[in-house]
Amino acid sequence: MGRKLARTVIMMDEKTGEYGTFLPGEELPPHLEKLVTNPAAWEPEADEFESFNSQGYRAMNLGDLVELAHDRQVDLTGASKKAEVIARLEAADAAG
Repeated sequence: MGRKLARTVIMMDEKTGEYGTFLPGEELPPHLEKLVTNPAAWEPEADEFESFNSQGYRAMNLGDLVELAHDRQVDLTGASKKAEVIARLEAADAAG
């Protein structure tokens, strides 16, 4: 089983010359997987996820935190500082 995408990826298949759109949660064919070099395109692997959990949100920059909150549909109304965004994400985690 290959790695799963965390983001939408649009790329050309060099074998066929056709463009394809691959959505989050999908796996790419092996010959295309090696062409995706942006680590943010991939879902974290188990050991990467454990590393994130040990560092928490504080290891992320504000832009990434806002993007994560948006992806998780966390309301950031009135939250403009990193600590405020982290507090909203942690509240969403606690709420399940």
